This record gives sequence, C-alpha cells and structure tokens, in this order.
Amino acid sequence: MSTVLWANILINGEVQSDQADKWALYKHQSKLNRLSRNLHVASFNDACDDTDLRFHFGQQSLPPGMQSTDQLMASKGRWLDVDQAERMLETLLLYITTQKLRFGWLRDDRLEVERELKDSIHFLQQAKVGGGKFNFSIVS
Repeated sequence: MSTVLWANILINGEVQSDQADKWALYKHQSKLNRLSRNLHVASFNDACDDTDLRFHFGQQSLPPGMQSTDQLMASKGRWLDVDQAERMLETLLLYITTQKLRFGWLRDDRLEVERELKDSIHFLQQAKVGGGKFNFSIVS
C-alpha cells in the first residue's frame, strides 16, 4: 500500500471524498508547494491534512463519540476555503501547463500531475455552491 492524496470537500460539517488516489500530487508535493508560494497563492501544503495518516500510524486516536477519521478531520483538520483552493489549483495547473514543467528525474509525471489537478478542480466545484472548504487528505 502506498501513500497518496485524496481530495475532500467539507459542506455543513460533512466530509465528502473523491477517494481517487492522487499519487503524482503526493509524490511531487514539495515542488507543488514551492511553486504555489512562488506564484503567490495559498500554499499547496496548507491544503494537505494528515489526520488519517496520524490515526493509521497510531499517533492519534478518535475522541469518544467519533466513528471515523473523517469526523475528526471535519472538526480539527486543515482546510482551505474553496475559492482559495480553486485559485491555487488553477494557478498551478495553468503555470505547469504553459511552462511544460518536468516532474521527476527519470520519468516525467507532468501529464499525471496535470490530470490530478484537473480532477481535483472538478471535484471541488461541488463545494462552491455550499460555501464549503477543500483539502487533500494524506492516506496510506
């Protein structure tokens, strides 16, 4: 099992996840974070929540009454306003696409990074209507 990112939206206290493995975004998280800072948008890392990862590695437990890590992430997780997240993801996608940036030394994952960004943008559109929030959960 590998570590990946999943896109999530938070609407009215409820987490919805696309549950689609975004291995390229996770693999190139450091580069995406540097790019987002250089492009003066929200930090890519600020959109990444490690609640699920910490739970599965025994570093965090569910408080009484909570049934899932989604509930814990909903109340104590790291989230971006959907407009802020959309601006960050679209800015990254546009820059990566126009500059044809390379992602990886031996193999170029650019097309996969672009696809995963597009999928995430499409998914977060659901949260725009409800004034929701967005994050990527780190899932292992």
